[in-house]
Amino acid sequence: MLGSPQGYYRSYRPTVHVINPAAGPPQSKPSAQAPPRPNISTQAESAPATAQVVAARDSLQLQATAFYKSVDDQCKERFDSRDIIIKGIDSDLWATIKGSCEEETLPYRLEYIADLKQVIITWPTAVHEAFSVSLTSFNEIVASTGTEYTCRYNTAIEIDSTEGPSERIPDFVFARRNPTSSTLDYLIILECAATQDTDSLMKKVDMWLTHPTVRLVIAVDLRGPRYRNPSSRSGVQALSRAQWDELTLSQDRPMLGPIKLRGDTWANGIDKIVVTLHVPGATGAGKEYDLTPVPLTSGASYQQLLTEQDAVTQEIARFTRKVIGKETFKTAFKTRLFDINWPEFYKELERALKDDAYSHFKSVYGVGHSGALKRGRAESEPDSDEDDDLRLFVKHRAN
Repeated sequence: MLGSPQGYYRSYRPTVHVINPAAGPPQSKPSAQAPPRPNISTQAESAPATAQVVAARDSLQLQATAFYKSVDDQCKERFDSRDIIIKGIDSDLWATIKGSCEEETLPYRLEYIADLKQVIITWPTAVHEAFSVSLTSFNEIVASTGTEYTCRYNTAIEIDSTEGPSERIPDFVFARRNPTSSTLDYLIILECAATQDTDSLMKKVDMWLTHPTVRLVIAVDLRGPRYRNPSSRSGVQALSRAQWDELTLSQDRPMLGPIKLRGDTWANGIDKIVVTLHVPGATGAGKEYDLTPVPLTSGASYQQLLTEQDAVTQEIARFTRKVIGKETFKTAFKTRLFDINWPEFYKELERALKDDAYSHFKSVYGVGHSGALKRGRAESEPDSDEDDDLRLFVKHRAN
């Protein structure tokens, strides 16, 4: 039973946890006003519910409304307040939350840690999702083995704990269908950090290494300063995506560098890309591979980047072959090598950085008349020196 709903919610206060500790302690701003979202709705009961459960769910709906109004208000001033932790949620209440929303329509992730009674809400950015596009070799394995293996993106995985099942959502998972049950054996996990610090990323890695079926965790750390929306409004008018592209793409900026417009920064860029590989039972932090892109003209530095890329590819291939077996691996890669598409990774990061920058701008100034958001390049997007450099980088690496 949930206990007294009114008593529970009297003590409940949602808390926005700011990742940057220099920004001050976490703050709470409960509000009774209805926000333009969330997409949380109370659904019809499949069986008669007790008055207590109905009251708890109704109360939860009111709290969620106030909570998201608070989140919206804070994100206008501090856009890096991405991770939100709601405390005091027991397993029964978590089941109510899960049952009262259509997760596939939500613009965020819902994760649950049963032992801590916490719900974690995150908004993955476009940059955060970029690495998954480079993992095409895993799709080759899936295609060659029928239904034995599968790739999943942003899919909840249930984890047993003393207080009931928790749910966590990795960015990518390569899994085998268990022949003796209807479950999946999660073999290789990818976690990418763009809005969280390195310590938080490593905590996720450690958590996945305790899962009984996980054999490898790939950690991608996109390092750079935390983004914050401009504190003042400069009077810039709302722009469509095509107008935004026309103004920003002509700028002279390095690959993955910050994106600015009329004195304001709308994406901080990525200073360093570090990949680490982790296996259960290994000691130490593991070797760090620096995959930060460098200009083709940098000579030895560029050659070192290619060496690092090849080392990561070979290590992931070695672990994958060990996990699925030599014969299955040979069948999947009879006509091609196991590969990670590094050029596509950098291209997708650059596209994603532009998408995030415009999303930040839009959150402050809105969308202009003629603008329709489009994934990747806009149809009217002009070429730039930066795009020429990127194409040269990709062509050279592909050869």
